[in-house]
Amino acid sequence: MIRKVGIASVVLASALAFTSPSHGQEYPSRPVTVVVPWSPGAVTDVLARLVSEGLRQELGQPFIVDNKAGASGAIGSTFVAFAKPDGYTLLMTVSAPITTNQFFQKKYPFNPLKDVVPISMVSESALVLAVHPDLPVNTIEEFIEYARKNPGKLSYGTPGIGTAQHIVGETMKRDLGIDMVHVPYRGAEPAVQALISGVIPAAFATVPTVLQLSKEGRLRIIATTRRTPLLDLPDVPPISRVLPGFESVSWVGIFAPGGTPLPIIEKLTTAIAKIVRKPEISDIMRANGNIVVGSTPGDLDKQVRSEISKWGPIIKDLGIGEK
Repeated sequence: MIRKVGIASVVLASALAFTSPSHGQEYPSRPVTVVVPWSPGAVTDVLARLVSEGLRQELGQPFIVDNKAGASGAIGSTFVAFAKPDGYTLLMTVSAPITTNQFFQKKYPFNPLKDVVPISMVSESALVLAVHPDLPVNTIEEFIEYARKNPGKLSYGTPGIGTAQHIVGETMKRDLGIDMVHVPYRGAEPAVQALISGVIPAAFATVPTVLQLSKEGRLRIIATTRRTPLLDLPDVPPISRVLPGFESVSWVGIFAPGGTPLPIIEKLTTAIAKIVRKPEISDIMRANGNIVVGSTPGDLDKQVRSEISKWGPIIKDLGIGEK
C-alpha cells in the first residue's frame, strides 16, 4: 500500500509540474518567446521562424521570435539563462554561445552546463571557406599560396569572436603558416554581406548562409570543414586535404533556462522532432544546406560537453582565448 501511495504521489507531482501554477492549464497556456541571439535574416533566425511556426501549429500557442544580437551571441543567451524557468522563454542558437564563447571572456556571464538545459538539436551544417569573385584563387591550395605571398594583407570575416568560424580560421593560420586578419561581425548575415560587397575578400560561413549566393556567382566556395563530401557541394574539397584530420561542423539547437520542468522539456522535444521531419519544413531546411536532426536532450547535452572538452584546449593553444 505504501508503495502504491508513493508512485501516485510521484505521478501527481509530475502532473502538477506540467501545468501552469496560476491557471492549472497545460503548457503552453500563453505565448512563448524564442530568443535568437543573432541578427534578423541570419540562418538561425530563419530556422527559428520555421520551427516557431511549427510549434504554434503543434502546441496551439504563438511562439514569437525575439532577436537579441551582440557579443557573439552571448547577450541573448544570457538573457535566456536567467529567465524564469517556466518554458515561456527559450533559446535557439548555433553552438558558440554554449560551447566556445566562454573561453574568450574572463568572466562569462552564465554557466552553459548549468544555467541552460538542452531541448533538441534542430539541424547541422558544414562550414565553408568562401571568397569574393575578384580574389584570384579557385582552390584551397591557391588560397594558401596567395596568403603566403601576401602576409597580413588577406582578411577573413566571421559571425564573431569565439564562433566556430573564427576558430577554424585561426587554426588554419597556425597550422598552415599563413597570416590573415580576422574581422568579426555581429552575426553571419553582416559577415556575408561584407564579403559579397567586397569589403572583405574571404569569410568562413555555414553552407545555408552562402549556398544560394554561390549559385548566383556572387561568391565562390573553395573548401569545406567537413571531411566527407557535401550533398549540395559535392565538388568542394575538404580543408583536411591540406590540413589532415581537421574537421568542424556547425549546428543549431534549442535550449531552456536551467530548472525548467522536465515534462515541459519533453513536450517541446517531441514536438520539435515531429516538426523538423514535416516535408514542408524539412524540404526547406535541406534546400538551404541544412541536415535535419531533431535530437533528444541527452544527445544535445553530449554534443555540448564533447565540444567544450575538444575546443577549450585548442583555443588556449591558439592563444586566442581569455588573457
